[in-house]
Amino acid sequence: MLNQLLIQLVTKSSEELLATVAATAEDKLDWRPLDEGRSVRDLLSECAYTALGVEAMLTKPVVGVPHINEFMAGLELAKSWTREESVEKLKSAVAGLAAAVEGFTPEQLAETITVEMHRGPVPISKTQWLLMLQRTFIARFAQINYIQHLYGDHEYHN
Repeated sequence: MLNQLLIQLVTKSSEELLATVAATAEDKLDWRPLDEGRSVRDLLSECAYTALGVEAMLTKPVVGVPHINEFMAGLELAKSWTREESVEKLKSAVAGLAAAVEGFTPEQLAETITVEMHRGPVPISKTQWLLMLQRTFIARFAQINYIQHLYGDHEYHN
């Protein structure tokens, strides 16, 4: 039951994000509302990279304690992905997660993966990782909608 709920939350939020990204004109993908602001492409690549990372952590053995700085470095590389690359990577990661979570036992969902954050090691359960991924999708969906609104697109795209 919890498995299905987690799968639905992650899948639905990714679909809403992708529908909004699909409505972004090619010439607006890199538009930034502020000089140091983020573009739709930046936000999409972050979601794709995050989904790949969560998929890897939840489906493969974690060696050592991952550090947040490693994630941040990879995130910079992901900014070079095209829209199509990011969309494909995000869809693939969500499908992989859904397949894996389907077979998780309650004990597996409760297992923790410790990540070295800026303030020290933080144990996070697999369930929490999935909910954080869903939160990332929802937050970036909202940011993309706001960017679209600022450049004059006032439609609802989902």
